[in-house]
Amino acid sequence: WFFFENAIVFLTNSINSRSGNPVETIIDQRPATSSLTTGGNWAVANGLGYWFYGRTPRIDQITRTGTWAALGASTDTTPRTATFTTLWLEHGTAPVDADAAYAIVPGATAQSMRTFVAPAIIANDATASAVRSGNATAVAQDLSAQARITLTNPSSVSATNRASASASETSAAESFAGSTGAKARTIHSAPPASASSAKIARIVFFTASLKP
Repeated sequence: WFFFENAIVFLTNSINSRSGNPVETIIDQRPATSSLTTGGNWAVANGLGYWFYGRTPRIDQITRTGTWAALGASTDTTPRTATFTTLWLEHGTAPVDADAAYAIVPGATAQSMRTFVAPAIIANDATASAVRSGNATAVAQDLSAQARITLTNPSSVSATNRASASASETSAAESFAGSTGAKARTIHSAPPASASSAKIARIVFFTASLKP
């Protein structure tokens, strides 16, 4: 998940399954509070906008009836009915290196989604995921991957082998940010990682070592 000023971008990759069961990425499911409007690569409902990168998901807004007992959650057999908005991407059965990408836009309307400029995906593979929005670039890396992520310019990411990010790398990244007047933030995990860019966005889960 990448959090920018006006959008939350979700990226995932390397989706593999040996099962014969269908594999899906659930974008959202919530009780409907407004009608659903869709455009070519976007949708809006319940005060939220959804932007789809390359693939249009399945979208339903239907009324469902069920009981807690049917779910095995209790012995309550009272039928309950509600209308839900559901969006999901289908990866089929036994997917190999499938991926998914979408953005959620809080407070969106159909009018605002028609002119929405989505953050750009500049990488989404087993090495790293990276998103750019204006002059903010965010990169996320699986810390188990033995690679150093390099931001060569605002729209290019490359990787080389690494053992782990070091304190000197962190200092170098912060020095680079300071010399360019940028804002840098270092987030430590295990192993440590550092992050800097022209302007850092908030990064959730994993972060990577960025080099100017």
